[in-house]
Amino acid sequence: MPIAMYYMTGCIVALFLAMVCPWWWISLILIWVALSLGLVAIAYIKNNGMIFHKRSDGRIPWPVRVLFWPFMLGVYLYNRLIRTRSSSPTLQEIEPGLYVAARLTPIDMAALREANIGAVLDVTAEFESLNWSAMDEGIKYLNVPVLDHAYPDFASLLQAIRWIDSQRRQQRRVVVHCALGRGRSVMVIAAYLLARTPGSSLDDIINHIQSVRRYARLNRNQRHALEAAANQKEFGLSKPSAWLIANPVSGGGKWPQYRGEILATLAPHFVLTVRETTETLSATELAKDALNANPDIVIAGGGDGTVNEVATVLVGNQVRFGILPLGTANALCHALWGIRAKLTPVSLACDAIVRGEAHHVDVATCNDRIALLIVAVGFEQQMIEFANRDAKNEQGQVAYLKGFVNAVTQGTPLTLTVRFDDEDEQVLETSSMVIANAAPFSTVLAQGSGAPDINDGKLDVTWIPTSDNLSTHVLSITELVLAGLTSEKLGGLTQHRQVTSLTIHHPEGLNYVIDGELFQDDVLQIAVRPDALQILSPKPEPGDELHL
Repeated sequence: MPIAMYYMTGCIVALFLAMVCPWWWISLILIWVALSLGLVAIAYIKNNGMIFHKRSDGRIPWPVRVLFWPFMLGVYLYNRLIRTRSSSPTLQEIEPGLYVAARLTPIDMAALREANIGAVLDVTAEFESLNWSAMDEGIKYLNVPVLDHAYPDFASLLQAIRWIDSQRRQQRRVVVHCALGRGRSVMVIAAYLLARTPGSSLDDIINHIQSVRRYARLNRNQRHALEAAANQKEFGLSKPSAWLIANPVSGGGKWPQYRGEILATLAPHFVLTVRETTETLSATELAKDALNANPDIVIAGGGDGTVNEVATVLVGNQVRFGILPLGTANALCHALWGIRAKLTPVSLACDAIVRGEAHHVDVATCNDRIALLIVAVGFEQQMIEFANRDAKNEQGQVAYLKGFVNAVTQGTPLTLTVRFDDEDEQVLETSSMVIANAAPFSTVLAQGSGAPDINDGKLDVTWIPTSDNLSTHVLSITELVLAGLTSEKLGGLTQHRQVTSLTIHHPEGLNYVIDGELFQDDVLQIAVRPDALQILSPKPEPGDELHL
């Protein structure tokens, strides 16, 4: 918190100077400085090293660099000053094959080659890394972004020390670096040595590191965080077991496209078993095999249908569930993770799986089936029917758009007998009814009161009354779009309720859809099961609430 106050004070001073400065262009610069420092202060309060959006290759996107340039200039000059006054070499060997270092620059390449370094663990958040892939040095690289003077969360710390262990087992020499090689990198190395030799003394480990690197030290928060981590049951170098169930035809064949990248990311952290679905071997059957093997994590790679099949088996069990969004729409990840799930879906999902942080979510049941997202009749069902496998493979998400237009213009209205919770039955004339456990903004027909909450123990029921006028349907859909944007129930042309259960009946039977898959039954009995599934989620970031 003192560091956060330091940056917040700088923010306030810059804002004050901007207000009193008579020159507008200097005021703009001061506002830029204030914004940069204010955001950094918030990041320190939340201990969020992801604020700079540092990529897996160590690069920071240029818009982020522009936004934070005043801060980055300051830390660059500060670190440059400290390093010019320091007598410690950039790179020092803590034990055979394990090194600590300050931030690596091109002039350090000779030392890295001389030490035969094969892997670099970068625990800075604020500095870009050298472009290892472009340098053709054959060096493995991992970034675990941590703010200066701060500490990684438990999941990130486990990721770091297990990665070090994996690289050392492959006989690679590993260097761990932060800005000055004194705090963050020392904490990670100490954690690795502590995990490798259970029962060892943290004081002895720190003393050993300091005997090599004189100015190495942990601040109070870093030491407390490391001691707390070491006391957790999961702390250690043993890799958890994971089953990965992949659908090779989802998303027009995304699994073959991303397979190498995914396995390269996950294999260092898990004892990994990979199985693929076939025409005769479903994801459900493979999930049952996985559950019998008692893994720590089961991962589904595919679209929402594949994810649903695997989740159906895992509901009610304690095994953690990872999702690789390799389908066409990937609506569940979009609903859970926000806009990031559209920008970098595979890398984001792999990061969530490696971090291993699980959150309980609700599921819905429909007859004997599980729904993670929605159960729907009318427009949504007709859209999915139109956007079949061939259409999705050829047109991608455009197939859904065409199917939606076709449903709205040519869809058949329904007369449904509905019972909400324990109320009396009522007859509803509707063109569309969606019962949502979760849904992103793009699932417009579920936005009766904004995006449904997957953790509220409720089902959001949204329906559009029947109309012979196409323009009325268009206005109804517009109303749902606005409700999704404002998270407010508008209710002029559409209807919305929250319930824990409902029953739907149609005398001629119902064609309906669950999470993108088509079914048919006479009666639908739908209910919510709160906190029934543990899903691995990435670290939250500002803006995750934007489920666009």
